[in-house]
Amino acid sequence: MGTAILDTNLQAAMMADLRIRVLTQNQKGNPAFNWKVMTVKKKRLQVTITVEILSARGEK
Repeated sequence: MGTAILDTNLQAAMMADLRIRVLTQNQKGNPAFNWKVMTVKKKRLQVTITVEILSARGEK
């Protein structure tokens, strides 16, 4: 799976005002609805997070 593509989708989702839940690796989630995305924090440390899109506003 392409990490860059998932990261782009995450940014697009955030700009589209979607409700996004960010889970840590220590928490369990449904793999069918979770994405593993590489992000860079302010300290420039790469960490793996799991992002789940709960709902999209404006879509029916």
